[in-house]
Amino acid sequence: MADSAEANTTEGVSLDELTRFTPPIVFREMRASDTSFPLQDAYQDNRWAAVLFLDISGFTALTERLASEGPDGTEELTIILNQHFTELVDLVNTWGGEVVAYAGDAFAAIFPGPPGEIRLSAQIRRNIVELAAHCALAMQGARVRMEQATGAHLEFKIGLGSGPIRLCHLGGLEGKWNLLLKGPGFAEAVFAEGSAKPGDTIIAP
Repeated sequence: MADSAEANTTEGVSLDELTRFTPPIVFREMRASDTSFPLQDAYQDNRWAAVLFLDISGFTALTERLASEGPDGTEELTIILNQHFTELVDLVNTWGGEVVAYAGDAFAAIFPGPPGEIRLSAQIRRNIVELAAHCALAMQGARVRMEQATGAHLEFKIGLGSGPIRLCHLGGLEGKWNLLLKGPGFAEAVFAEGSAKPGDTIIAP
């Protein structure tokens, strides 16, 4: 019988290490279900969710300025981005959400309903959207504190959407799998963020 250390590893990688590279919702569903790891087949997870899409405005200009300073500027850029993302992700977790994807200086987070349930009552949907909205406002409120801590003037553009979402686990080539995010909830959030100006939080209709 394998000891506890071996039971909590996969191909020599501990579960703690895996959580650093896997969206929480994926890791949790794998542990709670019969889904094998590494994955053998593609599968999808459908549910209703509020979606928050955040883009850090001003990051491109900051990158260009610090890159011109050489290695020291690159190191400072990494520190600034890590400090911002650490606090922003902590706020997502505090309000019951989970970051599911990063894209440079942007990320998407979901505030999910129960797995497999697309039709939720109006009150439950309202409660979930309110959590996402409170999170977005908390992010905007924390911006000044982040600027004071890092000395970098960055602003946030945030879009909120809601609706059915589909988390598709696709791939398999050389054992590599990717999480593809689809559905009206994501489309609404991205559309709303595209309508935002720096400092805005926009909620889709």
